[in-house]
Amino acid sequence: MGSVVRNSRLRLNQGQIFWRETGQGEAIAFIHREYGDGSQWLDFFESFGKDYHCFAPDLMGFGDSDPAASPQSIQWQSEILAAFCNHLNLKKIYLIGDSLGAWVAARHTLDYPDQIQGLILLAPIGFETQSKADYLFAKLLLLPVPILPWLLKILFPLGKLIGLGQQIQKILNYRQQLLASPASRRLLFQRHASKIQAEYVGHDLSQITAPTLILSDNPKTDQARLYAQRVRQAQVITIEHQSEAIVLIRDWLQQQRS
Repeated sequence: MGSVVRNSRLRLNQGQIFWRETGQGEAIAFIHREYGDGSQWLDFFESFGKDYHCFAPDLMGFGDSDPAASPQSIQWQSEILAAFCNHLNLKKIYLIGDSLGAWVAARHTLDYPDQIQGLILLAPIGFETQSKADYLFAKLLLLPVPILPWLLKILFPLGKLIGLGQQIQKILNYRQQLLASPASRRLLFQRHASKIQAEYVGHDLSQITAPTLILSDNPKTDQARLYAQRVRQAQVITIEHQSEAIVLIRDWLQQQRS
């Protein structure tokens, strides 16, 4: 029998936040990746809800939480997470974040170190080496006059003939993903580059003292190894499938509790 998932809403000063919740015991807060919401953690709820009290909020501006009324920032999302935990009286938590959620989780751990029993980061972003090419490419895709998408659509038939059809379709799908997630666009691409760079956590990671597990799905291109080099108590493991992450996280949490 699966875990019962409860949906709740809470009015904070920054807006109304929506979250999913299951189980009881020590608290785990799950922070989703960009272009998503807290529903990405439902498979984890099935596994962890038997032994832990699990919370998966939709970051403000994402999912069923309110649209972001204030300028988006990683710091702002961390402050909202703090208000959320304070309202629910979550004094000690394990914190798990994926990609953008890992960036928010790292920032929150730096801001509220006494609250964090353990930190788990999946394919984290937010290090100083964030790709400038990716940033500029996304900005190009989001121009008010979509010159590049128009050009790609025109070239798509030719691209299929020369073996580039899949790559062109992937770019067009990525643009649709960007358009469908205003909060992701604002956080990652529609702020001035200097404001994004000011929130990179690389120089601060050595201040994290909580036990930390970092899971990487592509160690050659992601930033997991860079995080691992800076976080003092970090263990980094390469995975291929989400099912591996669930098992590894369960085992790691059990080690922290023993």
